[in-house]
Amino acid sequence: KGPKGNMNAHKGMGLVSEVFKEEILENLHGNLGIGHVRYSTTGAATLSNAQPLVLNYIKGTLALAHNGNLVNTQDLRCELEKTGAIFHTTTDSEVIAYCIARERVNTHNVEEAILHTAKKIRGAYGLVIASPRKLIGVRDPLGLKPLCLGRRDTSYIIASESCALSAIGAEFIRDIRPGEIITITADGITSNCQLCQETHAHCIFEYIYFARLDSTLDGINIYDARIRAGAALAAAYPEDADLVTGVPDSGIPAAKGYSEASGIPFALAFYKNSYVGRTFIKPTQKERELSVRLKLNVLEPVVTQGRNIVKNWWGKAWCSNLERYADYESRLDRGKRYVRTGAVLDLKIQKGKVLARVQGTRKTPYKIEIRISPLSEEKCQNIIEKCGRKLENIEELLVGNFPIEMQELFQGKDG
Repeated sequence: KGPKGNMNAHKGMGLVSEVFKEEILENLHGNLGIGHVRYSTTGAATLSNAQPLVLNYIKGTLALAHNGNLVNTQDLRCELEKTGAIFHTTTDSEVIAYCIARERVNTHNVEEAILHTAKKIRGAYGLVIASPRKLIGVRDPLGLKPLCLGRRDTSYIIASESCALSAIGAEFIRDIRPGEIITITADGITSNCQLCQETHAHCIFEYIYFARLDSTLDGINIYDARIRAGAALAAAYPEDADLVTGVPDSGIPAAKGYSEASGIPFALAFYKNSYVGRTFIKPTQKERELSVRLKLNVLEPVVTQGRNIVKNWWGKAWCSNLERYADYESRLDRGKRYVRTGAVLDLKIQKGKVLARVQGTRKTPYKIEIRISPLSEEKCQNIIEKCGRKLENIEELLVGNFPIEMQELFQGKDG
């Protein structure tokens, strides 16, 4: 309470249920709070990098949680270090927090400091910022990362996905606009749209992989988007197959859409172990592959009946699982580049890494054929538009010309 207020913080490594025990929650009192579940796109997976970040500075206390990835982190970090800043983490989130704190010294309020900071940072970001008396949400001007506003009784909630609102019985109000800064206080909600612009660049990976099936992003339901994408893929690449399958969880709706559009029956070929968490967030490739083997088991009766199977997701780890039950071929046109630059604004992918390689075959009675086909500009655009997004110039995306400059990421810098 009081003009500067007090903040209590608790964070740890592991699952939410492991970190926030009942006795911990009982000691976290207050009428305002922010939380974060981190996938380390920038910086090591260490406790010091866990969020929210809490800063105590001359104007009081500031807490920040960040979803996304900046592309000019190194430049901003060097600029701050030259003026005496000492960093305690390796994340781009701390750079954002320091910039806000610096700007706040010379501004009338924290919203003005955030606005000045948002003009400096570049990349994909959704921010939730707390001062003792204000809750503030910020979405990047291109709308690369999602952010929405909800309400439960007299309380307001800012979340990265609408499914988070449903989980606590809150009502979805609206998506926060790209470039919008929204401030919630005891007096109500105010909005600043100075950074809003007509040009948007929503991340298609949110619709095909990141977001949960029960979420709706910018008016587009994720489940419906994946169904439509699968149907578009069937139209673009028809196959003579016995069944269609997908890898749980994100691949299932797309496989169902492919099945419905093609008339080829859908079947589950993999069983997902519900007690293994998300595998793509593991810090190393070796750990990711091991987790996939623990997480996904092949349903033998489905794959050992001499069937040709259409799959909508591929990877070395589950190919190894299929090897145990059936012979397979992987046909890859090596003259094509299927991923030109990687989803650098969302995933921790190093440029030039091999995302798949042709595997050998084993002599077994059954055969599974894996086909990896290049998407033409027209077919790729059609699939994206079926998800509900409009892409103005897909050729720019295919050759790696992104809506913001990202040279820093491709020069091996930590950003």
